[in-house]
Amino acid sequence: MSFDIHQRITVPETGRIDREAANAWSGRFTGLFRTSPEGLELAEQGHEYHWVAVLLESGVDICGLTPAQLTADDLRELLDVAFPLELYGEDGDPELVIRELRAVFQFLHREYALPNALECLVALDDGVTAKLREDVRRTAAEIEAEAALLPDDLPLPDSMDTATELDITDDELAELAFALDGAEDTSRLPSYERQTVEKQSPKARSKSKRKTADASRKKNRKKR
Repeated sequence: MSFDIHQRITVPETGRIDREAANAWSGRFTGLFRTSPEGLELAEQGHEYHWVAVLLESGVDICGLTPAQLTADDLRELLDVAFPLELYGEDGDPELVIRELRAVFQFLHREYALPNALECLVALDDGVTAKLREDVRRTAAEIEAEAALLPDDLPLPDSMDTATELDITDDELAELAFALDGAEDTSRLPSYERQTVEKQSPKARSKSKRKTADASRKKNRKKR
């Protein structure tokens, strides 16, 4: 079965994400990238493609797009919204993030001659690493401020990593994070009813806030 680099992963009639199509596309793309010169070079440097996976996931969840469809503005949005949270939660290195992202878009530009891939490469200029590092510091300050609002006696066992272990749903956890952040959106629609491809859509914001809550719990456990 041939791989369609231009495949859309949203349902035309509704604009919602086709998760099966998105997962299938990501799996095929990852396999091709890993065996490409760009992917092999990353492997030789010890990379495990973690930030490639974050790009694939956040591109779908926040923009409703694959990396092959991202514009430079889309990529900047992901760098502003998704990657600082992930870096904070993982204690990651922004330099490694940018190295993996450059490899992805170099592959897309070389192999498929995508104009938007070149635009994304330009967006990943020399100043982007410093900006991302600063955004991580800002995100850390915001998360710590939110964590300070939580009760000191809130039970968070060391083994607790998911909403399931809290005995609440992901959507309920997202709503709790929304409240802590003072969000003005009052939508209570479940995730499967939300539009996901609009800029700053409710589901995208909920996912970001859920990751904020998860990251905060991880950091708090490390301090104990």
